[in-house]
Amino acid sequence: GPPQRAMSPRLLLVAHAPLASALATAAKTILGPPMLSTVAIDFDHARAEGGAAREIVAALGPSAHANTLVLVDVAGASPCNSVLRAAGDRRDIEIVAGLSLAMLLRVYNYYDSDLATLATLAAEAGSRSTARLTPPA
Repeated sequence: GPPQRAMSPRLLLVAHAPLASALATAAKTILGPPMLSTVAIDFDHARAEGGAAREIVAALGPSAHANTLVLVDVAGASPCNSVLRAAGDRRDIEIVAGLSLAMLLRVYNYYDSDLATLATLAAEAGSRSTARLTPPA
C-alpha cells in the first residue's frame, strides 16, 4: 500500500454501484496512486444489502482507532444508512455525503491532514463544486 504515517486517516467510499470504484479509478487516473489507504464499496441491491453491510463493517474494523473518513453518495439512501448503522456513535469515523470526483480529489490532495480536517475539506469541496454554470433565462 501507500506510505503512511501511523495515524494517517483511511478512506472508505460507499456508493450505489458502480460509483465508488469508478470515482476511485478516475481519481487514480488524474493523480496517480492515492496516498491514503482507500477501500471502495459499490452498493448493489442485486447482491443484497446484507453483503454490502458486512463489507462496510469489515472495512471499518473493530478498532476504536479506525481513523476513517467515509464518503457516501446520497444522504439518507441505503449505502449511507448502512454506513451510519455500522459506525454507530464511534468517534474515530467521519462521514460526509455527496461523494463526487471534486470531493475525492480534494481529499487526496490533502492526504496529510487529520481526520476532522479532511472531513471539512471534503464537505467544502462538494458544495463548492456544485454550481449552475449557465445564466438563468
